[in-house]
Amino acid sequence: MKKTLLALAVMTAASGANAFELYNQDGTSVSMKGEVDIYLQTSEIDMKDNSLDSTQDAHIYTWAYTQIDFEHKINDSVTAFGSFEIEGDGNSAAAFDDVVAGFKGNFGKVSLGETGSSYGVLEKTEVSNEQVEFDVVYNSSESKGKGARYEITVLESLALSADLQTRTNSGDKGEKSDYALSADYTFGDFSVAAAYLDSGKVNKADKGGNAFGVSASADISDLYVAATFTSYEGQGDVGVSGGNNDNVKLELGNHEGTSMGIALAYTINDARIYGAYQMIDADKDMDGNKLDAEGTNFYVGADYAIISNLTAYVEYGQAEITGKDVIVTKDGSVSNVTAGIYLSF
Repeated sequence: MKKTLLALAVMTAASGANAFELYNQDGTSVSMKGEVDIYLQTSEIDMKDNSLDSTQDAHIYTWAYTQIDFEHKINDSVTAFGSFEIEGDGNSAAAFDDVVAGFKGNFGKVSLGETGSSYGVLEKTEVSNEQVEFDVVYNSSESKGKGARYEITVLESLALSADLQTRTNSGDKGEKSDYALSADYTFGDFSVAAAYLDSGKVNKADKGGNAFGVSASADISDLYVAATFTSYEGQGDVGVSGGNNDNVKLELGNHEGTSMGIALAYTINDARIYGAYQMIDADKDMDGNKLDAEGTNFYVGADYAIISNLTAYVEYGQAEITGKDVIVTKDGSVSNVTAGIYLSF
């Protein structure tokens, strides 16, 4: 499920949903929370070369997860923790995800496992529930990598993070790890973040890549505003699927370029109205040849907390990839209408 960090935060605040304790004794606690998601989506894909013109009938998607969190107080200064999710979409066997463990205290937080990338701090402009988000381009190690991460907050409002993401060893000696650094400073209703990512080689033929970005947001009363800008090199393909068929999608190949995104969200009691516009500009291919290709995306939506643990939403989005260069393996537009509910416990 694509649900973004801000959407999660808004729904959690609206519903007041919290993990409930299964066990708490002698400095050891175990808690659990979860969610069941169901949404209905209809989509349309229009290829510029007329190879495919397809409207997909409404399709129901499902997804659910349960998260288990563990903490053990070693002493007054150090606490050990662990967390994992069991999730599935009903089409295949449930799987473990976001498996992480570590230690935290006044020294900060050290995490091992599926820690996520520090570069993800730039996701301030991602405000949707299930829409395409490609204003922030970064390597797949964000979700697929397993590594180590250190986080600490200094001066009360400056959050610092550094991580190293290893890759599954494929036997290719050219394969290297990724690392990322980030800083996020909050002052009153405003925050600004900067991050750097160095993407290691996947194999001997791959040149790797890097990315740098800044993101800022203001959360004043009921209005949320955010903007993000990134400059990157070799951060992988950008793909936009058309509905539930992953083979029907638009693709922008590996390249060097820039991205930007702006987002607005307005909250009225238990309801939220939101929207975003995002753009990717491909400047060069990985051999240094100039390109004329870009991707654009916009969406609008609204969600509403019906009761404390039930949120409903409806969204419309359209993504487009265009260009004259060979790097655009498939260009055209994808649009969709999505309506769904999140039931949490």
